Amino acid sequence: MNAIGTAALMELVAANNGLSVARACKRLAMPRSELLRLISELAELQLLRVDYASGRQRIWLTDTARAVLR
Repeated sequence: MNAIGTAALMELVAANNGLSVARACKRLAMPRSELLRLISELAELQLLRVDYASGRQRIWLTDTARAVLR
């Protein structure tokens, strides 16, 4: 797991109160495949959750992640 990418993703999601995977790719200048692997790892740790509503993947912080970031 890339520590810098992880921190940047967590901060980005927190600052935007959730965002689409496509927007995260663009803002982080990270390839989609790399970002999806990172999201998967963080979801396994129960720090992120992925919502597939309206056909788009949106990522959100879990309550556990919010507590860690405080």
